[in-house]
Amino acid sequence: MKLNWFIAALVCPIIGWPVSAVADNADAVRGTINFANGAAQVNAPIVFAETGWGISGPDWRVELLLQTSSNLVSIAGPIGLESGSLAGYFFAGSIPVPGMTSGESAMFKIRVQNVATQFSAESDPVDVTLGGGTVPPANLIGLKGLQIPGPVSLSITNSGTNLILSWPISAFDMKLQVSDEFPPTWRSAASVKSTNESSVWMTVDLRTSSQFFRLISN
Repeated sequence: MKLNWFIAALVCPIIGWPVSAVADNADAVRGTINFANGAAQVNAPIVFAETGWGISGPDWRVELLLQTSSNLVSIAGPIGLESGSLAGYFFAGSIPVPGMTSGESAMFKIRVQNVATQFSAESDPVDVTLGGGTVPPANLIGLKGLQIPGPVSLSITNSGTNLILSWPISAFDMKLQVSDEFPPTWRSAASVKSTNESSVWMTVDLRTSSQFFRLISN
């Protein structure tokens, strides 16, 4: 009995130690990226094109996209943007990159979205050598700032029993939606678009109940 107990005590640590070491080693070499558009050698704010002002507010979200062999995969976010003097910037810190190790190269994009208007835009891709382990997470070096079109004004005028809704021709591709209730349940306006040199307009029936309208990007 004493002999058997001694052998078990000797064998267990020898078997258990390498398993723990392999797990720790796998964690140490996992590839990492710094999900931020303001860092060493990175200054890529998200701004309104017309004013250059940094974007902020609860409706704006940012995701980190990884380019795989077949498609883009979101690996971080959506996160919000900073406000005040840091409007247009985001700082999410170190993000592990699925299936990749430190020293490997990977292609990334940034996607910015407005959850209220459904507007979205993506950055140009950047090729980054990943950090990980004792190497700091890699910065998104090469990332360029995004310029977002400013808010589009929707004008409404009465015309007999109809409403005429118009907006600038520069936003021709935007879609008009309508709701008869609030909180709104949005549906596409059924009218046909008309245009001139400066404006887009649609004519809709004037109803006795309240109506709500919005423009969204396609």
